[in-house]
Amino acid sequence: MAKRSARRRRSVRTVSGDLPPGAPTLGMRRKTRSQQWPQLSRDKIVRPIGRGPQMRQPESPSSPQRNGTFQLRTYTRAHDVLKDFPITPVALPWLHITVEQITDRVGADISTAERDALVAELGKQLAEIEPFDIMIGSLESYATGVIADVHPDEPLNELHTTVRAAIQAVRGPNATDYPTKVPHLTLGYAAEECDSDQVQRKLRNGVRPGHAPMRVDAVHLVDVTADAGAKTITWDHVATIPLGAGS
Repeated sequence: MAKRSARRRRSVRTVSGDLPPGAPTLGMRRKTRSQQWPQLSRDKIVRPIGRGPQMRQPESPSSPQRNGTFQLRTYTRAHDVLKDFPITPVALPWLHITVEQITDRVGADISTAERDALVAELGKQLAEIEPFDIMIGSLESYATGVIADVHPDEPLNELHTTVRAAIQAVRGPNATDYPTKVPHLTLGYAAEECDSDQVQRKLRNGVRPGHAPMRVDAVHLVDVTADAGAKTITWDHVATIPLGAGS
């Protein structure tokens, strides 16, 4: 796989305190192959899930993210499975669910005033969406690595639609060319070919429980760096936009 230089893009991602990866699923008959990484040079909106330096532990003991033992056990067991395969696991602080990308300009070319306007509009529109709960899992051996399904679709789709409308209100209709996909959480990126059936079998038998709950209560604007050689996506935190006006 040809290496590409790491580049930065501005993104909005969502994040929750403790992470909630998922579990086993139906077998697949494809080979997991090395991912051809795109040039990551544009802005994007995401919901990070791990606990990075910019992410705070939720205070409410009843919040699903506080189910730390359940969620961390799922995550740890998945990584124990992946170490037997040429799959680079995503470190805990960098787990995320992409909500949207800003694609009209690279992050370095977006001024402070433009960022402030974007954060203000996101805050205004996301105040109308109340925090909601989702389930992470099952885990699936995929062409590009291992992903966790995320469901139900409806609240995440509404979040995506609202975030896209906010970006377009500030930057115009051509600012969001990011293709809409079924929501997912990536747990590992394929570094070379391996048998996806074997990966799936080990995920299903070795990752129990196979699901973990997560509360979505904010999105995060982040400045992303992708390293194609190391198979990592990391970021600098820019802003946190709470759902439901922070209620």
